[in-house]
Amino acid sequence: MVEVGVLEEVAEIFASLRDVDAALARFLSLVRTSAGSTFGAIYLRDDLGERFARWQENASTPTLSLPVEFAEAFFAAGDSCAVDLDAPQFDGAPAVELSRQGGIHAAIGLAMRFRGKLVGVLGLGFAAMSDVPKEKLRMLEALARFPASAIDHARTQELVERRARLADGLRRFGERALGTLDIATLHRLILDSTVELTGSDQASITEVAGGVLRVVAGVGKDGALVGTQAPAAALSEALGGDGPYVVADVAAADSSQLLVRAARKNGAGSFMALAMRHQDRVFGYLFAGAAEPHQYRAETVEAMRILASMSAAVLEQRSAHAEAERQAGRLAATIEHLPMFIEVYDGDGALVRGNGSARAIRTRFGTHAPAPTAQRACGDLTVTNLDGTAIALDELPPAQALRGLHAPRREIVLSRDGQKLATILMAAAPIFAPDGDGVEAVVLACQDVSALHELAQEKDRFLSVAAHELRTPLTALHATTQLIEIDPDAFDSADRRVHVLARIRRQTGRLVRLVEQLLDSVRVQSGELPLKPAPVDLVALCRDVVDMTMPAPGPRALVVADGPVIGRWDPVRIEQVVTNLVSNAVRYSPAGGEIVVRVQADGVRALVSVHDQGIGIPEAQQEMLFTPFFRGSNAQRCHSGGLGLGLHIAQEIVRRHGGSIRVDSRENDGTTFTVELPLEA
Repeated sequence: MVEVGVLEEVAEIFASLRDVDAALARFLSLVRTSAGSTFGAIYLRDDLGERFARWQENASTPTLSLPVEFAEAFFAAGDSCAVDLDAPQFDGAPAVELSRQGGIHAAIGLAMRFRGKLVGVLGLGFAAMSDVPKEKLRMLEALARFPASAIDHARTQELVERRARLADGLRRFGERALGTLDIATLHRLILDSTVELTGSDQASITEVAGGVLRVVAGVGKDGALVGTQAPAAALSEALGGDGPYVVADVAAADSSQLLVRAARKNGAGSFMALAMRHQDRVFGYLFAGAAEPHQYRAETVEAMRILASMSAAVLEQRSAHAEAERQAGRLAATIEHLPMFIEVYDGDGALVRGNGSARAIRTRFGTHAPAPTAQRACGDLTVTNLDGTAIALDELPPAQALRGLHAPRREIVLSRDGQKLATILMAAAPIFAPDGDGVEAVVLACQDVSALHELAQEKDRFLSVAAHELRTPLTALHATTQLIEIDPDAFDSADRRVHVLARIRRQTGRLVRLVEQLLDSVRVQSGELPLKPAPVDLVALCRDVVDMTMPAPGPRALVVADGPVIGRWDPVRIEQVVTNLVSNAVRYSPAGGEIVVRVQADGVRALVSVHDQGIGIPEAQQEMLFTPFFRGSNAQRCHSGGLGLGLHIAQEIVRRHGGSIRVDSRENDGTTFTVELPLEA
């Protein structure tokens, strides 16, 4: 009846289970009393540590850990076993010696099984083997089985709750990580989650680049490691596998491992390291450590594996986002500074963005307000084709692109109030929505090709002028040869022969000069106009030019100077410059006019000015005076000949000497060209 009462009491303890620890304490006390044992302990299975660890009921109970393999073998033959602790085979065993000192010389081990699994061991101590109640073993075996289910249930419940907490931590990490764009903030979130999941007091993140591991973030003691580096190859043995590298006791671990040595140096008692891997790419490693030795549970390690994988995925996304932002920034900066008009419109045609060139052109043409649209990209300007025919607004490329059409680029002319502003090359392209349903945006690109059209016109004019200029002496030469063919005897007369030869020399000289101008123009454009400096007296050079250039009838010329002006310049090229200026003065001056060539030294400069009383130059055309093939409108009316290259070549010769040339002129009121050349000591 006593045994039945004990069994009923034990059943009552675990039937109304609220607190496992309190229930185990009552159970152990009841079993001791029933068995007549003064000492006892319960050892609960720890699968993580592969041992049975003592549930410490009181401090007087000897501490003992039983390997799982040993306990399974111990109870292979039955659920109870009596042990004589005074047997010689136990001599020297620390736990047995401690038991003997406490007056325990015999013990009973009872298996605590649930569904065949050994979940715990109940140990009872006695003063001697004679005190062991062998007649009660069957009852004690039955008693030991009662708490096994409660222990297993409590362990299962504890595991469920622990996994729920870990899952909740991972969920919260995922939610916060999705809203975190800054890499540094994301690193901190990963570290905080690591500390929360593992209970660690130090954690760090490393990145892998170029075969080097670099610590990029850390908390606790690992914060001091930020910026430190280590060769990745040195850690390949520990971190090369797919699984985490876990060290429960750093002091007892293999010191040949670099990670173990680093952990000891940093004061860690335990740690784990996991690769942050996503789709076979390792972005770095996540480290968690604690100051004390610590057995990391399997569910904690699995949660950390998931955290490391999630971190890698988010870091990859953020890295890609950051790289995309950098590329977008570079693209935006490139577009902003492109010397081409670029604008982007949305699917409704509203202006979204324009680059610097677009803003400058719109300000220049006054089309920046009100805001332009794809339908009215040219604002209030008149738009025509090159031939002057009008263009409807819906025919322009941006309006067509807004309708989803890939319109060919076209050249248009912009005007306001009948005055031409520019010739524009315009192109536009639609950007369709990802699903292909409708136009999402329109990109408009324009380039001011006015200068190209003017250049083309100048080229045509040059070809016309060059053909005319070359044809004149060639026609004269051709006529002379025809004359000789018709009347060969004409050369018998000395006077006639002199006259014909002079005519040939004059026309061939003109051809040579024309060809030389063309060649000089090519040399200037290619930067191959050579100079051969030598001592030159500018005053003497100018007098020689005037003597050779001035015709007998026509304006008179005067060279004014206080004395020699000597420097080192290319005499042939400087003579070419002065000849051009004096020839122009002669060509565009009245017959009774006066041309003054003034030469003087002004400190470190030599100045040569050529002043005439001729037709002058229109103010609006003076800025183009040194442009190749350009000739003033009044100059063309006054004198049809000339290629328009002389002043362009003269300016380049002066520039290559380190000097400058400028013009001061009023239409119908004469012109003064001034050349400045550096004087050398």
